[in-house]
Amino acid sequence: MAQLKHTIVSITKDPTIFDDQMPDLTTTLATSIESMDKLDKMVEEIFRQSTEEANFRYSGARICNYFSHHLQVPNATQSFKQLLLKRCQTEHGKREMLVADCDNRYKLTAFVLFMGELLLNTSEYEKDADSIEYTRVLSKAVEELLLTLLSKPADDTLRCVVQVLKLAGAVLEDTEKSVNPDQATPQLNKIYATIKTNILEESYIKSLRAQMLSVIELRASDWGRPDSKGSASTTNSAPPPPTQPSAQVPNYNNLPVSPPGNMYYNDQSQAAMPGYSSSGFYPEEMYMYSSGEEDFNQEEMFYMYNGGEASPGDDMDPEIAAAFEEFLQDQAAHHQ
Repeated sequence: MAQLKHTIVSITKDPTIFDDQMPDLTTTLATSIESMDKLDKMVEEIFRQSTEEANFRYSGARICNYFSHHLQVPNATQSFKQLLLKRCQTEHGKREMLVADCDNRYKLTAFVLFMGELLLNTSEYEKDADSIEYTRVLSKAVEELLLTLLSKPADDTLRCVVQVLKLAGAVLEDTEKSVNPDQATPQLNKIYATIKTNILEESYIKSLRAQMLSVIELRASDWGRPDSKGSASTTNSAPPPPTQPSAQVPNYNNLPVSPPGNMYYNDQSQAAMPGYSSSGFYPEEMYMYSSGEEDFNQEEMFYMYNGGEASPGDDMDPEIAAAFEEFLQDQAAHHQ
């Protein structure tokens, strides 16, 4: 546990050392874990850190998936992956209670963000039958969690939904298509129908409503993947990721890398990430993976990285504001 905690601290400070640290740690744990109780405590420690520390969430998801594929504990009756899913299932079962509790709803949004990271990170590994089923289980859970958040729409729940869809929306859609013979996506469609309804709610600040609109455009552009037809935006945003090697097994590793805090950035900026502190941090070199030139103000960026409330301001990029107003006019004309 001491070495595990040391590695967690080290990787949180510098995610670039992940590949160097994990093999030795995995070997040490495989030979030193002597009981299921110790393995269970290890899962609990990583889960707790991943849901309570926003700066660790991305690395925590990577650690979980690495152990799920590489950690083999002799004589263990359950694997790391089985214990992890069991722990996630327990938290998943609290979703209705937490979403109705304004004082503790942050625990639910933190868990949902971690699940989004966990889902996206599954694509780092080869798609054998076991990993495909693992991805399907996570996708179903994430969709249920998003619908739960949308059942109590508020600034924090809606921002969380937006973040998770930008993070793992493509995985959700591809996974749901894979389990339906007609490639239907009823769950994701329901999520998006609810988002569209909330965009028209004038009680939310325009910048939040514009963020919701951006994930609608993102899906319409096939998540910004190359050679997509029917893109909802013609603005020059981030360059498209490389062509995927297989239509049957989408390679999400070609999408921009997700850093601590669940927003995309490029590999080159990793070393330039600012230091962590108890008050959080503002990312300096980020590239927003969206269908347009989305420009969040500092307060909103702080919220996305640290889970706090954004200020009630309403700063919007002029192009985003224009797109948002056009959307509202189209909706008004449609209902006349």
